[in-house]
Amino acid sequence: MKLVLLVVETTSRKVLASQAVASSTAVASVDFADSVINCATFTAAFAAIYNDTNGDKLCVVLDFGGNKTATNGTFTISFPIQVHRLMQL
Repeated sequence: MKLVLLVVETTSRKVLASQAVASSTAVASVDFADSVINCATFTAAFAAIYNDTNGDKLCVVLDFGGNKTATNGTFTISFPIQVHRLMQL
């Protein structure tokens, strides 16, 4: 499965590398290598991870908690992203 990170409001797409999955009885998590976009000039509040192998199905939306801006610099998303709850069923 090829998972891709798309920074919303840009055309920046990065294949996520080094997928490490951990799970227990009630919790599952995944860690990726940090995603780095060089020479970036944009403002984004969200990113999406989607499955590029299986019809571009959305896996998760990342909320940066407000606008993040890069001006001809490096934009880095560090994983794992700490969250309290992604989804409750």
